[in-house]
Amino acid sequence: CHFASDSLVHGSRRRFFTLWTLTIILGLAFELLQLYEFNAAFGRGMNLTANSFASAFFIMTGFHGAHVLGGLILLSIILYRATRGQFSPQNHVGVAAVTLYWHFVDVVWIFLFGILYLGVTLFR
Repeated sequence: CHFASDSLVHGSRRRFFTLWTLTIILGLAFELLQLYEFNAAFGRGMNLTANSFASAFFIMTGFHGAHVLGGLILLSIILYRATRGQFSPQNHVGVAAVTLYWHFVDVVWIFLFGILYLGVTLFR
């Protein structure tokens, strides 16, 4: 997303479209992997009421997944608008705003991954 935004600012529309589309594809892959993980957890008997870790896990990853979904919608809107020629190196505020949001979602995932996956493994 960041490199796509930079590409637009520097006038490389083709690279922008390629990288922006790749961002959407990777976001969709993340969502599908989260659904797979939820399904696997439910299959092992883990649910919202199983214990405090399970509750925290599903709430935190669920809210994060909702924010990723919101980001995917925003990314798709920007992609559509870009195909209509609404962004340029001089006019890219919408692209910059969605890029900033996507970075926020990325940083939150780094903390969640550290807490929910690495932290649990380290403190067993």
